[in-house]
Amino acid sequence: TYRLIGAAYGEVEKKEPYCHHAKAVSDIGVLSAAAYSSYTKGRNDKSDIGVNRILLEKKYLYDFIDKNADFSAYSLLILPDHITIEPQLQAKLTQYLIKGGKLLASGDSGLDPEKTKFVLPLGAVYLGKNPSCPSYMRPRQDCGRYTNGCTEYVMYGAGTLIDPQDGVQITADECRSYFNRAPFCFCSHQHAPNLPGAGRAGAVLTESTGYISWQLFSDYAEKGSLHLKELADYMISSLLGEKRTLTVTGCPDRGVVTLMRQAAEKHLIQHTLYAHTTVRGKGIEVIEDTVPLHEVSVSIRLPDAPKRVYLAPQGTEIRFSYENGMLHYTLDTVDIHQMAVIELT
Repeated sequence: TYRLIGAAYGEVEKKEPYCHHAKAVSDIGVLSAAAYSSYTKGRNDKSDIGVNRILLEKKYLYDFIDKNADFSAYSLLILPDHITIEPQLQAKLTQYLIKGGKLLASGDSGLDPEKTKFVLPLGAVYLGKNPSCPSYMRPRQDCGRYTNGCTEYVMYGAGTLIDPQDGVQITADECRSYFNRAPFCFCSHQHAPNLPGAGRAGAVLTESTGYISWQLFSDYAEKGSLHLKELADYMISSLLGEKRTLTVTGCPDRGVVTLMRQAAEKHLIQHTLYAHTTVRGKGIEVIEDTVPLHEVSVSIRLPDAPKRVYLAPQGTEIRFSYENGMLHYTLDTVDIHQMAVIELT
């Protein structure tokens, strides 16, 4: 037993100096349903699980927070599915938006506790619950970001009906089905197909806010459908824009990327973690084969060019470039875990 423990912690010991007093760099704050909403039952809320998976898989930097957190620390706040807004939280979020913050809400988030109207400027008027369930989503903007292009994608999560305000960008339409499947409304599939021509706004963007009319994050926790992540990613990346700190290519969805700051050492530590897992037995995930990644490209927004970039704990120098406020470098190989140290000026 101690031989196994020693082998594992021997690796940790080499990396420990780069983890002391390190603090996460985060662009996004997720207002956790488990920490705030009276909706949640138990410690694991589906909307929290879904937004966590999407942000992790798309390599965003984020924290889960509660309503007492300092919102100004984040470029974007996400309110997933169930965050209704009482007056104190409304005042805090309004000040956050006035000072230049961005906000993305979905499902019932942004509504007053009685769920009668939006109390945040989300670019739409709330018309009530969507009676069509499931319904369909058809992308209206940048269809090339969707694997299957512009088509009607089924949305199992409950939705709302909205009327977009003038001047907003409609990013996706909501399309109702012919009918809800019931004993006297039969369809051989689990749900009826979409009714052609029955579309209305389903997701909208303003300069500082975004709203998705489905409980998308809970749906992603349940179904994991790719188009759910693609819509969320489009909304998040549109709102973050140039304020996104870290961008990574060449790291698959199961890869985990984080950025930590060691203030005293004037270091940024960029972690890349990837393990190929296989499901065995009854939902048991096993790591048997080490599958290394190659040519993982990393870009980090920095105010000044760094002194140097090197692999840790190996100490190997990494060639890098710096232009227009962006640091660029490539990790030749990632074998389960690799740290890159950025020495700041």
